[in-house]
Amino acid sequence: RAFNVPKGVRRSKPFIDHVFSFSYCDGRIWFRNYQIIEEPSKHPNTTRPTLQLLEIGPRFVLLPTKIFRSHMGAGGVIYSNPNAFTPTMKKAYLKVLQEEKVKKRSQGQIDRQVKRIRVFGHGRAMREEDERNEEVFGGGGGEF
Repeated sequence: RAFNVPKGVRRSKPFIDHVFSFSYCDGRIWFRNYQIIEEPSKHPNTTRPTLQLLEIGPRFVLLPTKIFRSHMGAGGVIYSNPNAFTPTMKKAYLKVLQEEKVKKRSQGQIDRQVKRIRVFGHGRAMREEDERNEEVFGGGGGEF
């Protein structure tokens, strides 16, 4: 009675026979809803009808993350899926990836500026500055 269509609902189909299929495969629970169709036998000697299954839906796939002993997480955990990610975990992971991308881009900009200074003529200005520093602070080192 849990999956019944309420009586008198428009466009409800008049069949009675259903089969619900719950399968566990690849760490997921697969749900399918079938209708049993009885067709008259094609062989003249048999009176038994042939049965066929027609998938009528709905169908869906569940990925269990945690199963608790009691309702609303009050009991202990019976099952916990180590491969399942909560939406919060996914969001945090995407944020870390974005931060790494920004760091990599800014490091690339710094590397390009350093290369530009070394290659395009700023080397002479740096040598002159080093010479001035040696004159002011002394070149020998260790003397006070």
